[in-house]
Amino acid sequence: MTIYVIRNREGRFFHAKGYGGHGSSWVEAFESARLYTKLGAAKSRVTFFRRKWPEYGTPEILAFELDLARAQVLDMTDSTAKSIAAKQKRELKQAEVMKARKIAQLQEEQIHIQQQLAKLTPL
Repeated sequence: MTIYVIRNREGRFFHAKGYGGHGSSWVEAFESARLYTKLGAAKSRVTFFRRKWPEYGTPEILAFELDLARAQVLDMTDSTAKSIAAKQKRELKQAEVMKARKIAQLQEEQIHIQQQLAKLTPL
């Protein structure tokens, strides 16, 4: 499998900002670079930059070969169990808070109803 990355003449890598993104489109860190799995998409982006800003030169496309046979498999059992437990704990705490709010609301309603009944009943 081949992965493609775009690099400009200054040695910076293209970083897609996404919808409503902010910041620079060119970053120093390779880790932040946009990775393309298809050469056509990378070529299209290079053509766009070449047409739009010819004074900066043509960006380069770097191709990297990935060997799936040498892929490192990460065991996610512990981290997912930890995440699930934390979410359950948050949900339990949220349920307790909602229960306390509901009890307080019902007590307020009870007091309000008792006050209205006291006004209506003759002594």
